[in-house]
This record gives sequence, C-alpha cells and structure tokens, in this order.
Amino acid sequence: MTKRAVGSYSRAWRGVSKIILRPLVPMLMKLDWHGHEHFPPDGGMILAANHLSYADVLALSLFSDHVGRYPVFLAKSSLFEVKVLGYIMRGVARLALSTGAPVVPVAHWGAQQILPYGSFRPHLVPRRTVHILAGPQVDLSAFAGQPLTSPTLHAATAVIMADITRLLGELRGAEPPAEPYHPAIARRRARQELQALAKAQASQEQAAGDGGQAAGDGGQAAGDGGQAAGDDGQQAGITDGPDDSRPAGASPP
Repeated sequence: MTKRAVGSYSRAWRGVSKIILRPLVPMLMKLDWHGHEHFPPDGGMILAANHLSYADVLALSLFSDHVGRYPVFLAKSSLFEVKVLGYIMRGVARLALSTGAPVVPVAHWGAQQILPYGSFRPHLVPRRTVHILAGPQVDLSAFAGQPLTSPTLHAATAVIMADITRLLGELRGAEPPAEPYHPAIARRRARQELQALAKAQASQEQAAGDGGQAAGDGGQAAGDGGQAAGDDGQQAGITDGPDDSRPAGASPP
C-alpha cells in the first residue's frame, strides 16, 4: 500500500464526504457551472478561485467532484483572514512554479447570498444560485526557470489573480474591477472614507465657529469705530464752531 500524499484525505473520509455532500449541496443551493473542459484529463492541477463566503467550499467541492476530481483544500481557516490571503495566493504561485502543475482559474458568484462573508447564519430560503466559471489554464511560462524570489512570486500571483478577475467580470456581465474585490478590504475602505468625512465635517464646523467669532470681533471693532467717530464729531463741534462767548453784535477785530 502506498503512502497517501501529505495534505490528502483518507479513502474512508473521501467515501463518507461523497455520500453526504453529493445530495446535500444541491439541497442548499442551485449550481450553474461551466468550464470543465479546461480541466486537464489526468494528473494534478491547482484550482485558484476567488473567495466570497464559507459556502464557497461546498460549491467548489461539488464542481470538482462532478468530473471525478476530489479536491484537497490546502488552506486552513486562516485563509479567510485578509492579512494572510495574499500569502496563501503567493503559495499557490510557488506550488505551481515549483511543481509545474497547471493552474485553472475559477470565478464564482452567489455563495455570499447564501452565507454572507463573516457570518454563520445561512439564508437558505429561497434557494439561491451559485454561478461557477472555470477558464483556460493560467499561462505562467514567463516565470519558468526563474528563482522563486519574492518579486517572481508576486508577479506570478498577479497573473493568476488577473485571470480570476477577468472570469468574474465575464460571469457577472460587468467590466472587471482594477483589483480583485475582497469584502473585508471593502469594509476597511468604507470605514476610512467615513473617518475622512467626519474629520472634514469637524474641520468645517470649527472653521465656521472661528468665522462667527471673527465676525463678532469685527462688529465690536466697527462699534468702537463708530463711537470714536462720534467723539471726533463732538470734538469738532467744540473747536470749530463759532465763538458764542463773544457779545452779540460784536465785530471781529
């Protein structure tokens, strides 16, 4: 008996999971998939897919099983943390470049409606549809023979992610975004925008308050100026008016 591959599953577990998941997954979601023709007929391969929900695993498992491919998920729960997602994807690039295994990009949409990202409360009624699309194998020939340095892995990862993004745009009938969407990153950006807006509003309110105070000081200065003008007028009346102290009818010398 040969020793099973590291990270693989036992034959017993494979059998039990097939018995459970094959009828269960279609009860939880509708599946609309395309692209199985891009799977190699034999040998190992790497499925590189976007991530939207914990329900992804169920949909992708049945997608692979449909053509006789039992998936082995390389990542643990830490895959679903933003801070290590890039690291895991670079691991995909490293595995592909070091083994020569073909990378099949896969895009899917709809699982997040069944189980929203970060939530453990599924929305099962009505039954939602998960759309899955596999594309042609990623062309990583430009990196063949290169040392697996950080710049090489980053560049290869970018090529893989670009293919997934393109498929996702095709699947949704929309222009692909400039960068792959990630719910947690989107939430972080939204928080940053709200913080910037609140800071701008606070600055405007402070500026308005300072402007009102300046206007009040200006009004007070204007009042002081009016009082000074009145005093000058009174002084002018005293010094420039006719000399009423002289007797009436007296003529100037």
